[in-house]
Amino acid sequence: MKPHSILFSVIVPALALSACGKSKDESKSTETGDTTKKAAPDTPKKAAGPDFSSWDQAGKAKAWQGSWLAKENGTIQAWTITGDNVQTWDGKEEKSFTLVVENPCHAGFKNEKNMIFPRNFTSVAGALRFGASGYRRGPEVLFCDDSGDVYMLDAASKCTLWKEKFGDWTATDGECSIKKNAEGVEVFAHGDPNSGEFVIEGDAVLPRSSFPTEAVEGDFAAAKAARDAKAAE
Repeated sequence: MKPHSILFSVIVPALALSACGKSKDESKSTETGDTTKKAAPDTPKKAAGPDFSSWDQAGKAKAWQGSWLAKENGTIQAWTITGDNVQTWDGKEEKSFTLVVENPCHAGFKNEKNMIFPRNFTSVAGALRFGASGYRRGPEVLFCDDSGDVYMLDAASKCTLWKEKFGDWTATDGECSIKKNAEGVEVFAHGDPNSGEFVIEGDAVLPRSSFPTEAVEGDFAAAKAARDAKAAE
């Protein structure tokens, strides 16, 4: 055998063994470059949201307890709330919900599918008033609008508009103030959406509803009877 043939027969198997000895990862790295994944950036933290801590949410939530007549979407309803258990009657159907109070002027009725139906409210001398409303504390105001927006007027008359989307809050300069209307009555006014003036009674900013929320003495059966009698008037 010729010398160069012997050399070739030794080199080729050695190269093959060398290639086989490489791991798949090493081969991939050689062919495509460094495949190490870089760490993903931290997910941005959600905004803290408005500070409700000084507005006595626990105290305001007590206004829901008891039986009430309220008007929603043109229909008078009976509501009886015991703890966080809610029973409703609209003249056609009884329903049960769980009361969820999310801030001092916004609550919701949660059904068995975890869907929450929003209910803005205020407390007038401890009694429930249903609708877009809030509270006044000297020059300050907290107001929950039916759009889901929250207005906060601070002691320096600065208005902040808070918007919430999927748990993430954003704050912008808002348009709101305490003033007197054409009749000389003190009101809280805010801009779009749902712009208007809302009468202030004591420490409550009242809803503009033509049907004030009415208390009913008694249990759910009494509330249902009162609702049906009121609807028949």
